[in-house]
Amino acid sequence: TLSARAKVETEDYIGVGKGSAGTEISSNASLKLNNQFSVRASGTYGSNKTGDRATLEGGLDYSFSPFTVGLGLRQQLLENTATFLTGRVAYQAGNLGLDVNHAQTLSGGANPQTRFSARYAFTPQLSLTFTDTLTWGGKNQAAIGLENKFGNTTFTVNYELPNGSGEGNLARFGASTVLPLSDRLSANLRGNYTTDLEKSTSTLEGGVD
Repeated sequence: TLSARAKVETEDYIGVGKGSAGTEISSNASLKLNNQFSVRASGTYGSNKTGDRATLEGGLDYSFSPFTVGLGLRQQLLENTATFLTGRVAYQAGNLGLDVNHAQTLSGGANPQTRFSARYAFTPQLSLTFTDTLTWGGKNQAAIGLENKFGNTTFTVNYELPNGSGEGNLARFGASTVLPLSDRLSANLRGNYTTDLEKSTSTLEGGVD
């Protein structure tokens, strides 16, 4: 499978989905070698007034139901150059899915990072989600939410918990839908409404992948 996304935003844009002015490009590819092994690769590039950044990542996954383990390398380029060894352990059985990803710094100034995610499906359409991202020597960011699917459309409600850095306490409401363009090509339309419960401010975002 192959997917790609690109975004270009100018300083004078004031419409729906307004974010930081600049360019963002990303692509992901995966290939199943057999029933157990698969390879994956991804790349991102971003440019704005604060500078340029890019990341390349590749890895190998091995599945033995209900577990999947993976190992790979990640390279940060341009600003804050760093090399990471990445590892993954995932569990999927019945209604429960668990996933732990860790990026260990091999060289460079970036901090190691661990991400934990969990999903429990009450029904095929309704799921409870939880994510927790820990930057070692830095901040911790956790969120809990609900996800509801209706055909090709997915609705989400998330609450980002406050952390020790004074961030979080955000409520997010989102919706996305997949529009098939051909047998092999589709577009993902998405929109998000975020409310900062601490500052009583809100933002509206939207986009197409």
